[in-house]
Amino acid sequence: MTKTGSSSDAGNDLLNQGYLIAAAVVVCVAIIVGSFIWRFHSFDFSASTEHWGQFGDFVGGLVNPLIGVATVLLVLINIRIQQKELKASLEQIKHANVLNAKQSFEQSLFAWLGTYRQLVDNIQDEDGTTGKLTLAAWHRKNFASDTPSPSHQSSIATIAKTIERGDYLEGKMDLQTKVDLFIEASKGYEKIFESKRSDLDAVFRTLYRLFLWIDTSTLSNADKRHYTSLVRAQLSWIEMVYLVFNGLTSQGENFAVLCNRYALFDNLAVNKERVLEIIKCDIPNLNKVDLKTMTGFQHWPYDESAFSSDVAWTKLENAAT
Repeated sequence: MTKTGSSSDAGNDLLNQGYLIAAAVVVCVAIIVGSFIWRFHSFDFSASTEHWGQFGDFVGGLVNPLIGVATVLLVLINIRIQQKELKASLEQIKHANVLNAKQSFEQSLFAWLGTYRQLVDNIQDEDGTTGKLTLAAWHRKNFASDTPSPSHQSSIATIAKTIERGDYLEGKMDLQTKVDLFIEASKGYEKIFESKRSDLDAVFRTLYRLFLWIDTSTLSNADKRHYTSLVRAQLSWIEMVYLVFNGLTSQGENFAVLCNRYALFDNLAVNKERVLEIIKCDIPNLNKVDLKTMTGFQHWPYDESAFSSDVAWTKLENAAT
């Protein structure tokens, strides 16, 4: 039952109590008057003013205090009913305000998400491709590692040539080779970012500000989880690939924190891209010395929560307690 319904029931109970008090007063008055007449005058109406005066004193002495007490009780019940009605009204107003605020938040969220989507769609390559197709083409030419072959145009091809294709596809590489692949992919990403900064920078900033806005809002953790999951569901695989590499740069380190908090890469299929597997599974297991020596990172920006909703939500719930 809702709070409004409970308040209404409580008000009805108080009103019924008022009726019972009034009925009890009427019954008591009837008993008092009847007892006086029956005991002293045998139901005969006296013509003596003295008898009527005695009757008035008797009734007044007993009934007036009774009515006074009943009146006080009824006034208290009336005040209590008004308090409950006021509380119910305030609850309804509060509930309406919450709904209006949530509706306004969602309108802003979808407008912001629409702006982000428009920025992605407006990305254009020299060959005329736009949007996610352009992102995929830039990735394939500069920092992809899914098809290591002599025709591969990225700098990863130089490393891929030294690895048997079967070993590469099965992940049978030593740790140093994996790190080398990661470093070459990072260089390729930095190259395309610098040459296409005017397109990519606005995309990253817009999405970062959207997640930061949700994160710093007064929403409950459950609502934050809901809305960040909703935004995450709108991201394609190629967009998340760019976001992974963006979080590994100095300009994306703050975004990486939010990626961990809200499991931004939970839906990212890393098995489609060897370097992504290395980023998720291999480099995080390096100790601090090897991490610094082999990759140049003082601190690895991603943890398990970036790729797992269950881990991220558990951390979020523990932080709230």
